[in-house]
Amino acid sequence: MAIKQVNTVEDKRKIKNVLISVWDKTGILEFARSLGDVTIYSTGGTFVALAELPNVKRVEEYTGYAEMPGGLVKTLHPKIHAGILADARDLENNDYLEHIEAVHFDMVVANLYPFQEMSVHGVESARSHIDIGGPTMISAAAKNYLKVTVVTDPSDYGRIVEWLKNGHITFTQRVELAKKAWKHLADYQQGISDFFDKKEEFDYELS
Repeated sequence: MAIKQVNTVEDKRKIKNVLISVWDKTGILEFARSLGDVTIYSTGGTFVALAELPNVKRVEEYTGYAEMPGGLVKTLHPKIHAGILADARDLENNDYLEHIEAVHFDMVVANLYPFQEMSVHGVESARSHIDIGGPTMISAAAKNYLKVTVVTDPSDYGRIVEWLKNGHITFTQRVELAKKAWKHLADYQQGISDFFDKKEEFDYELS
């Protein structure tokens, strides 16, 4: 189905600030390098994968908060989600971002822990591999497709680089990627629901 805009002007947005936090790091260094003159904010193992790039910053340095031990909380912070969700056309939104010293994120690149792969090792392994920050970032970015490009599939890296040769991502392209992100989230959450729905025995340890 074709994507139809109600306005007559194609909204073309340049990419300046990019948030990258991926489990599947296939091609991520090459993709990040291909984005050119942008500032990249990244977390944990993804930061390590991108550390050789001169334009990459740690999320914890940006937010001012170290990630929680075990990586349980890395990106759940107002400077992250305000930067994703803010309406760039809204003066109050822009004033708020300035007040908290946050940037507008133009692109979010995220994919999720391999829940189904880990669930074969038992309930506790499955539980510990339920991704929280990733789905939250993806949901926020997909919701704000008016300004944010959300990327969840490494197979899309090549065509996004081609799109950016024009210097921008169009509204139509952002909507297409947002649709794919919502499907990615739905499949992920359905996999978790199906797994626990079938379980009657739960292993656990109390400290």
